[in-house]
Amino acid sequence: MRSRLGVLCAIFIGLLLISAVPALADIRIERIRFDPPGDDDGSNASLNREVIRIENTGQEAARLRGWMIHTAGHLVFYFPRFRLAGGEAVTIHSGEGDATRRHLYWNLTIYAWDNNAGAATLFDHRMQEIDTCSYQGGGGSVTC
Repeated sequence: MRSRLGVLCAIFIGLLLISAVPALADIRIERIRFDPPGDDDGSNASLNREVIRIENTGQEAARLRGWMIHTAGHLVFYFPRFRLAGGEAVTIHSGEGDATRRHLYWNLTIYAWDNNAGAATLFDHRMQEIDTCSYQGGGGSVTC
């Protein structure tokens, strides 16, 4: 009897913990704008038109500190201490800027995304692949 009670308690606690943490599948790459309108003149304004958008399709907030975005060109964006509310999205700009709850900045001085083809992979803080999105030129952006 005692061991059954222990097992039931462990299952109950496990279910509580699982329900308190948003599912990783709720976080996804929504869009990459790899070749925005305008000249690729290397200016910060030009770099900041190049973006990747990450969305939380769930209802619960997710903490993204330690998460990463890897590009096909071997660039890596590391999420700072950041909370993405349920139903919201964050846009990550390639250039420099002041972070807000809706906009983060990679602080690059080069373009993150190739205009012809590329890919982004989103990893959580344990390096588990969460989502990936690839594109082949044309159109300037891709919805993932």
